[in-house]
Amino acid sequence: MAAYNILILAPLALLGVIMVLGFIISRIRKQPFFGKPPIDLFFYYSGKVAMFITWGFMITKAIDPLFGDIKTPLALNWAAASLTCLGTVITLTAIFTMGKSIRVGLPKEETHLCSRGIFRFSRNPLYVGVFLITIASGMYFPETGNIGLALYAIGVHHAIILNEEKFLEKQFGEDYNAYRKRVRRYI
Repeated sequence: MAAYNILILAPLALLGVIMVLGFIISRIRKQPFFGKPPIDLFFYYSGKVAMFITWGFMITKAIDPLFGDIKTPLALNWAAASLTCLGTVITLTAIFTMGKSIRVGLPKEETHLCSRGIFRFSRNPLYVGVFLITIASGMYFPETGNIGLALYAIGVHHAIILNEEKFLEKQFGEDYNAYRKRVRRYI
């Protein structure tokens, strides 16, 4: 197996394990893991599914390099592996920084504004990380359908972010507005 395939599979496996463990730990602690979707349910869930399908294509291609019709250039394989590693590091850093405050969706209970750690550089580092992985998938498996799903997923998640920002402004008022002025949405 080529090294770039390992650099795609290992971070995604780690990310998957951490996500499952986070869900299990939240159940054990009786903490909510899922919140309220901030946009229309169809778009919310179809955007998540589209993103995970693109990741699935990337995993499939890493396991079976002959998968798909397009032979990806070596430089693109390495670029995708690099983005996958970087995206995973950013995503995991954001997850660990958020700690108990992390939710899939908007929290239904009282929470706090996370502006420390990696959140000093990006208001949405978790999304930056998953966007990088999704872009890597489009590079690594550059089939039309996969690129379309990746663009759709990123577009839907951008809409999610815009609605989350409205929620945060209502929830945290001037604290959030001051934070928004200091820190960019993405990078």
